[in-house]
Amino acid sequence: ARLLNFIFFLVCGYFAIKLIPFGKLLVFTYMFGSMFIHQAISISPDSIINSIAVLFIAFNLYILHNKDSLDIKNKIIYFILAISIALSKNVYFPIIAIGLILLKKNGIKNRKDKIFIIVTILLGIACTIFWYFFGTRYNNVYVDSMDFGYNPSAQIQFILSSPFGFIGILFKTIANSIVYWSHTFLGYNMGWLNILPFTNIHLIIFALLLILSPFLDDTKKDLKVFNRIWFLLITIAVVLLILVGFYLQATPVGAPEVESIQGRYFIPVLLLPLLCLVFKNINIKSKYTELIYSLALCVINGLQLYTIVTFLLK
Repeated sequence: ARLLNFIFFLVCGYFAIKLIPFGKLLVFTYMFGSMFIHQAISISPDSIINSIAVLFIAFNLYILHNKDSLDIKNKIIYFILAISIALSKNVYFPIIAIGLILLKKNGIKNRKDKIFIIVTILLGIACTIFWYFFGTRYNNVYVDSMDFGYNPSAQIQFILSSPFGFIGILFKTIANSIVYWSHTFLGYNMGWLNILPFTNIHLIIFALLLILSPFLDDTKKDLKVFNRIWFLLITIAVVLLILVGFYLQATPVGAPEVESIQGRYFIPVLLLPLLCLVFKNINIKSKYTELIYSLALCVINGLQLYTIVTFLLK
C-alpha cells in the first residue's frame, strides 16, 4: 500500500511538473518537501488527495494556457480529478472551484467546454454534500468524536450563540498556532509527531528554497490579477473549513482555541498562494538553478532520513 501510494505520488508529480505552464521549479520544490514525501509513503488518504490536488491545479493552468486542449481524454481526466477531490475530505472541495478561471474572457472559448466545466463543478459540490451526510450517518468519524468527549451538535449551537466570539477564536488559533503549523508543514515533527530533527537548519533552508522558487522560474507566463485573487480566496476558504471542521469534531465544546490541527493538512492548498508569487517579468535566471535545487533538496531529505533512522535505532 505504501509503495503504490508512492508510485501514484510520482506519477502525479511528473505530470504536474510537465503540464503546468509556469512555476515548474515551485511544484518540484513543493512536492520534494519532507512532509509531502512523508505523507506520500503513508497508508493514508492524505497521500492521494495531496497528489491529486497538485495535479488538478497544474491541469487547470495547462488548460487555461492551451485553450483547445479539452478533448475527450482530457475531459475524462479532469472530471475524475475534480470528483476525487470532492469525495475526499470535505474541507478541500473549494479547490475544484479553480475551474472557474477557465470561464473568464481569457479562458476557454468553446461553449460546450464551458458547460462541461460548470457541470463538473456543480457535480463536485453535489458529491461533497452527499458524502458529508453519508459520512455523518454511516461513518465512524462522528461516533469517534462523541467517544472522545466531543459533541459536534453542541459545538454548532455554541458557535451560533456567539458568532463573533467564534471569529475571535479562529483569529486566536491562527495567531497561536502559526509556528506549530509551519513546523508540521515543513517536516519538523515526523512520524507520530515524535521524531524531531537534531537541527532545524535544513528545514529553514527548505523554507527559503520554497519561498524563492517562484522568483527563480524562467517563464513568460503568469496569472492574471483576478486569478491571483481567486486563488487566495480559495486558500482562505479551505483554511477556514479546516478550522471549523476541527472545532466541530476534535475540540471540546466552547474551547478557546481550535485543537489538533497540523500543518500537513494545508498541503493540498498552499501551492495556490505560492503560485501567486510567480511573475513573468520578475525572475532571476541562472542555468545552475535546477542543479542547485536538486542537490539541496536531496541533502535536506537525506538529513530527514538520517533523523528517522536514528530514531528507529534507539
